[in-house]
Amino acid sequence: MASAGLYFKHSTAHPLLKSFAHYLEVDLENDNFTQEVENVARFMYFMDPKQPSLLFVHQTERTREYFNTLSEVGLSKQTVHNYIKSVKILTEGSLQPKDCWAVLEAANKDFLAVIAKLTGPRHVRGHHLTLPESQLVLYYLEAVLILRHLHRPGVVEHMTVKDWMLRKPFHGKGGHVVVRVLDHKTATQVATFALTLEEEMWFDTYYTEVRPTTKAKRKKTNEGEDDDKEPERFFISSTGNPIYNASNDLERLHKETATKHMSDTQRSMVADYLMHSSSSAEKMDEQQAYDLLLQSYPVTLDSAPPKRSERVSVAKEHDRHCYDRWRGDQKQLRVQHVLHFGRRQPSESRVRSWIEKQGWTANVPDAALVVKAWKPSGRVDTAMESHSMQKYIKKQKWKGLVAVPEEGKGRGVVATRAFQIGEVICDYHGKVVSRKVGIETHKSTIGMESGYMFFYKDKNDQSKCVDAHLEECECHPGKQTIGRLINHSSKRANVRPRLYSLDDRDVILFIAQKGIKVNEEILYNYGVSKKSFAGEGLDLDWL
Repeated sequence: MASAGLYFKHSTAHPLLKSFAHYLEVDLENDNFTQEVENVARFMYFMDPKQPSLLFVHQTERTREYFNTLSEVGLSKQTVHNYIKSVKILTEGSLQPKDCWAVLEAANKDFLAVIAKLTGPRHVRGHHLTLPESQLVLYYLEAVLILRHLHRPGVVEHMTVKDWMLRKPFHGKGGHVVVRVLDHKTATQVATFALTLEEEMWFDTYYTEVRPTTKAKRKKTNEGEDDDKEPERFFISSTGNPIYNASNDLERLHKETATKHMSDTQRSMVADYLMHSSSSAEKMDEQQAYDLLLQSYPVTLDSAPPKRSERVSVAKEHDRHCYDRWRGDQKQLRVQHVLHFGRRQPSESRVRSWIEKQGWTANVPDAALVVKAWKPSGRVDTAMESHSMQKYIKKQKWKGLVAVPEEGKGRGVVATRAFQIGEVICDYHGKVVSRKVGIETHKSTIGMESGYMFFYKDKNDQSKCVDAHLEECECHPGKQTIGRLINHSSKRANVRPRLYSLDDRDVILFIAQKGIKVNEEILYNYGVSKKSFAGEGLDLDWL
């Protein structure tokens, strides 16, 4: 695990992990809770080295990669199962988004009372509401979009009157209305949510009764200023201006309602989920400033960093910190975008060429650093999907390997560069024939050539053989394939064969099962049945 970087973990003193430990020890009465928490701390570090977060529930591929890596480094099935069990306990028994709905549930009674005051038989107009009542309606509707409909604060802040007026009815399943927020600056796609008819009534009551009253309080800074320069925002603060920070409004709702009905542990976890702490909401720190900047200027592959005036208006005195961090996150995002070369490490020249094609003129990743940071990506069973991997197999130009004389073995294969765990080394190349034909060829050959036969079972459980007894295969005349020269070792094996398919033809790839150093011999375990060169064949459907 150390060679794969899987021993790194977050501090178990982090509030999220402390809350998980409390849940295990007190609620589940788990005596071994310390090990469970450490398992989760390592998992969360793999998912996000910066800080523990519950956002991993949206990262299915990354989660699968973690557990596959645990298997690849040689952990037993029971150990991997224990890691999965620990994460499952966290997701099932710890904080869920529905727990954050406690904020809505706690405020629901007071909110409905205000709505009834505006829509009931003896209804009043919006200007008769007190300031706390108007703010409750505003904060609650913002919370509905963030907590119940799972939209980012930026969507709430940039929703316009036009977006609301263009809502469309949907008559299925009890009736809904669909609202599309076209320009929310948090992503390229349109944000869409479907309100129930009751929710639509709430929003429309706010729009027709509460919003006009708060909008009337707006003070113009310049005589005759043009209100049409910016789209008219749907949500208006008590000052009459568009809301500034939906996350802060959510925190205010949380403080004023949910804190009265929650335990200390639940309150702490909800506050963490809302990305605020109840002790620091009054004064913006660097993290809060950066979160706020990202709502208006999200980090993307091709976007330019926000200008200084734009940063100062949002991040205040933290503008320089936010600028450096924004550029750093963008460069890391670009590095991750470049690191798409599957299960075979790319050369510097290849990475440099690929980066140049992106058209980036500033904040460009260094090709050498990208290669240094490269790790095999994707699941092992999808290795053949890489176009470059298919080229290696078809052209038989495997780099980083050399055939050398080995005392007492004839020839062997040695690494001329380091290989990482999970990386594809090469294939066992030859003519695929039936087991019967393989046995006949084996009997008819003499000397060393009789050893170059790989017996296996295909995906249909049919016994097959890769016949590589000739120095040169029929499909690559004049070229010696290197996989056939890999020697056997049951104790020092550092690669393992796995069966794939390419153009309806079986392909056997050797994948590193541990880190391989320069000048280290490549070895794999032939298996007990390999002694006869014609046994039932190796089990290639591992992992």
